[in-house]
Amino acid sequence: MAETKAYNEVFNYLRDNEYPIDFSKDQKRNLRKKAIKYVLEDGALFFIGQRKGEPKRWVHCQDEQQKILKACHSDKLAGHFGRDKTREKVCTKFNATCLEL
Repeated sequence: MAETKAYNEVFNYLRDNEYPIDFSKDQKRNLRKKAIKYVLEDGALFFIGQRKGEPKRWVHCQDEQQKILKACHSDKLAGHFGRDKTREKVCTKFNATCLEL
């Protein structure tokens, strides 16, 4: 629940360039600091961090998380990796803090 709220706050701030109406001055500052680490591309939120390396998609929907994990673990082309290899593979393209493995 907290991840979805954080996702929505950052997504909406970057999309609309506006703060939520009920945000205090401190909450606005914290949202700006958090949003610096993200970009919007094709309607999806990507984590870029401070190094501005390859963006990692932030997946907040649990259904989508499960599809990604299944594709990286069980798909015929995935090689049926174990837990650690699957995590490594997922973390190269997706924001790992949002995926519960």
